[in-house]
Amino acid sequence: CKKTPCRHILFCSSLFLALLQACPSHAFNSVSIRLDPSCRSVKPPCRKNLKSFQHVTTESTCNLRKPSSLSLKMNGDPQWYAFSQYNLGRWQGKALHIDPTTGEYVEPYVIRNYVLDVIEVERETAVERFIGEPNEMLNLEPVAHETTIRPDDDFDATIDGFYSRDISMTSVPDYHNLAGLVIDMSIPINDEERVRCNVIYDKQYVLSRIILYEERRMKLPQKGPIGFGTQAQKKSGDSISVVKTNKAKAEETRPPLQFLDIVGSFAGDASSRRTWRLGGGFLNFRSRGSILWDGDSRVRKETEMIDQHMKASRTVVWGEMKDEYSKVLEFDGGDRMILLPSGCWVTVPVMLTDIEGNTIQPMTVLDTLSAETQQSAYSKVLDLALHEGQSSKSNPRSNSIFKSYTAEFGCNQAGSYGRRRTWRLYGEDGRVNSCAIATESLEKK
Repeated sequence: CKKTPCRHILFCSSLFLALLQACPSHAFNSVSIRLDPSCRSVKPPCRKNLKSFQHVTTESTCNLRKPSSLSLKMNGDPQWYAFSQYNLGRWQGKALHIDPTTGEYVEPYVIRNYVLDVIEVERETAVERFIGEPNEMLNLEPVAHETTIRPDDDFDATIDGFYSRDISMTSVPDYHNLAGLVIDMSIPINDEERVRCNVIYDKQYVLSRIILYEERRMKLPQKGPIGFGTQAQKKSGDSISVVKTNKAKAEETRPPLQFLDIVGSFAGDASSRRTWRLGGGFLNFRSRGSILWDGDSRVRKETEMIDQHMKASRTVVWGEMKDEYSKVLEFDGGDRMILLPSGCWVTVPVMLTDIEGNTIQPMTVLDTLSAETQQSAYSKVLDLALHEGQSSKSNPRSNSIFKSYTAEFGCNQAGSYGRRRTWRLYGEDGRVNSCAIATESLEKK
């Protein structure tokens, strides 16, 4: 039949629409619109076009999607992710300075109330701001201190709040000398409370002071835009400069740890992480620790670990103490166990020595400043001193100048968890090889 003008117009329009549908840019736009969940009324394009652009649209939408906590965990440093989930925010606490020789408070007494802000200032970097309150009775002036926290191979953290790290050649609030090494270890008691311990060695690497921090999380109301706009301040409220550090209700802390509290056998679940420079990896195992006393002055400490393949490792060490009221236990090999307030204890070497038992060559401030980072300065400067012959007492045939040692911090009254502890194993290069945590309970006889 003869085509009318109307049919001709309809035929041309259909042909034009078909050409538009076959156009790649139009097909891409159609697919993009279809993938937008807010546009439900748009008809989907043909399956053929959808397959041809599937790889393009998937990449595009993924880039625009807000990263979830899982993707942050996978793409970022897993240690930092674990640290940030519990430890960021504002904490109010009390710092107790302990003499590691006697286990008593240092003289003059230092008991400092403070507020601590842990603020993430950039990706995987936090600033820890310490604001100490004055104490007229103890003649303590206000003090402020700031530390940077970054994850490295010596940094360890778990998702439930444990963390530990090393800091070299640094200052510490109310400690008036320069610390050669600070081992910082933290144990969570519950969602709102934690205990931290700073083991301080002087520039000669002799144990100089123990600082115990009893901390509770501070919750303040949100008041609109705040300071840096970081995750820590969103949790805690206003910036630290405008907060009046009114003391919260005084809550009783745990009583000081007594020797008879730790006599017996404790067993539970434990896990450890090997540092990445040694290959990395995680291990879950059963831990058991016991302390036996002969009723006089001799003490026997036993540690046992059993892994998933039923392979066991056991260590036995003997020690001495003055009496059952003593706060210090001396063990063979140079380790000292100090019973602390708040149901805690710490076991560390009295002095860091080389493999021959000689003292370590001290570092200078200029040596530390010349290192690339604060965290790696500890081992790098020692390696530099070794190669330049500054440490003549160390073994010239090996880079290993330290005697391997362990630093352990524990709380015997960790709320519903029972007993919790964390320890760090150091190699002969002076750096940590692995970190472990354990939650244990007293074994029934």
